[in-house]
Amino acid sequence: MNTLKILFWKITVTLIVMFPYGCGGMYAQPGSGDWIATADFGSFVFNVSDDGTYITEITYTFSDWTCGIVTTSGTIAISSGSGWPISDNQFTIENNLDAKFPPKETMTIEGTFDDSGDAASGTWRSVKYGTTCSGSWEVIPNSVEDLRNEDPAKFEIVQNYSSPFNPATFCYQVSKITEVELSIYNQFAQKIRTLVNSRQPAGRYQIQWDGRDKAGNHVANGIYLFRFKAGAFTQTRKVILRR
Repeated sequence: MNTLKILFWKITVTLIVMFPYGCGGMYAQPGSGDWIATADFGSFVFNVSDDGTYITEITYTFSDWTCGIVTTSGTIAISSGSGWPISDNQFTIENNLDAKFPPKETMTIEGTFDDSGDAASGTWRSVKYGTTCSGSWEVIPNSVEDLRNEDPAKFEIVQNYSSPFNPATFCYQVSKITEVELSIYNQFAQKIRTLVNSRQPAGRYQIQWDGRDKAGNHVANGIYLFRFKAGAFTQTRKVILRR
């Protein structure tokens, strides 16, 4: 049994996304590198992984900050082995800043990247010795060291409901010029059509499959695999076609 057949049976989530208009809801990959943000307590720097899916390290700099009767100053750097995940361009970082003792000062940073992935803002909350303080933060413009690679930031399938059958609209984006291929396979892992096979510059793309194979014949209702490749990146999704 070849690799694609094995992958087919391992995919258990049926993707029938019901957005009636185009490819809404896509997000650009957050730029990798150090993001510098300002807050009421001073500033902090967080590092986004190369693929834009995790925050790996955060450094707090407190500038003679007073919260109630508590005064804090200095710099604290914290790394995360597994990373703090970025999902739908949102993330939450929770830290104990007093590492020598049980949690006496906790800091929670919540943030959101904008749709372009080029800016971020959010809120923070600190609890120290029973005193709670909170506020907002935002990234200093152009502070990120942009190390985006050739992997697509996001691949999304949108299936619209229309007559006479349900066409599938594919939305994807690439962050740098790269070779892109988007092919359709049946449940027997046989390629029935290639929709995209070209070198494409950075940008967002949309293409629709009309339910026909490479010979121009309508395919039967059922389950199909959509295999997306961009450089060394490969992703496969499953969708149900219904007339």
